[in-house]
Amino acid sequence: MTELRGIGPRGALSAEQLEYAARIGEFWERRVLSTERCDRHDVRYLVDRVYQAFGFSPPSTVTRVDSPVAGIAHVMRLAADHRHLGPHMGKDLRDDLDDQLERMLLDEGSRTLDERIWRALGARARLGQGTELDQPMWRQIVRQLDAAAVVHKEDRLADPLASWYCSELSAWWDGVWLARLICETTFAGISDTSRLTAVAALTAAVGCWWPMDGAVVVVERPTVIRCDAMGCLHGEDGPALIFADGYAVYAWHGTAVPADMIHGESWSVARILAERNLEVRRCAAEHMGWGEFLTRAGAQLVAEAPDPGNAPHRLELYDLPDEILEAYPRDVRVCLCTNGSLERDGSARRYGIVVRADLDDPVEAIADSYGVSAEVYRGLQARR
Repeated sequence: MTELRGIGPRGALSAEQLEYAARIGEFWERRVLSTERCDRHDVRYLVDRVYQAFGFSPPSTVTRVDSPVAGIAHVMRLAADHRHLGPHMGKDLRDDLDDQLERMLLDEGSRTLDERIWRALGARARLGQGTELDQPMWRQIVRQLDAAAVVHKEDRLADPLASWYCSELSAWWDGVWLARLICETTFAGISDTSRLTAVAALTAAVGCWWPMDGAVVVVERPTVIRCDAMGCLHGEDGPALIFADGYAVYAWHGTAVPADMIHGESWSVARILAERNLEVRRCAAEHMGWGEFLTRAGAQLVAEAPDPGNAPHRLELYDLPDEILEAYPRDVRVCLCTNGSLERDGSARRYGIVVRADLDDPVEAIADSYGVSAEVYRGLQARR
């Protein structure tokens, strides 16, 4: 490991360090996407190791559950008699290592190491995917807890995702900073990393965990994880996440949605427009299919034109109903297109692309969505 130690001028990393960081990034991406069952004996050993590293006696109660919801139920039952240690451990770990790293970086005169490590970690891995999976799951759980009045709103922090009952440690949320600290401490040559090593090992071995004084709750990994091409939770015809006890999370391109939006018949236009959550409302329109939704909703056709990139099909540019437009951060329109390749049944799927509202020409609008000029797009022979 000696070839990994040392920081070059202005935080430059060596070829060996870049390769090491890329491997660390790949490791945590595999942990994020893992559906393997946790090893009972390994977990018990790793739990004891964490507690000892922070100067606590090993917990007498180790509860293993199959989903985060079940985990919260146990945490809440234990909270009256057991102090929650997660924030304490996390703060101690960060403060301890940050102090050492700051001294090292000041000595080296480097202020750009973090940025270089982030790039190296993500060189071959989608390092931020964990948060893309974590947030929809917890937003669904928080909504369900609120609906069941499990936790009074006045007892929660302003941000529901930062509430005490969501402060678990997991590879999904914590793998990013653990990976960074592993690289930084290795490159800085810090010898005492017993706390970091212990927390990282346990976090990588389970779905998530809540440490308390004398007790710990450990959650199994999901049995199914489904994502879209961008790495966001997404299930077109079923749950995006399934846990062993049957708890499921339904998501549409990273947004948690109600189960009945995915299962059974598509929502009616009236049901979509009545949905109070703006993001869910937009997802429901996409799930129905922009072509069908625009027709049923009576959306106004702005203009249409032959699609030069996909003859003989046409492009149709529509203004959205106000109730859907509210879900977007700026004024937009939808350009209805036809897929360049046929479906398995031989049909040509129609789909909508959100485009800028200041473009009145469908060809210019669709070209802009691809990042090219209308002239370049008109010269295409076929879009794939």
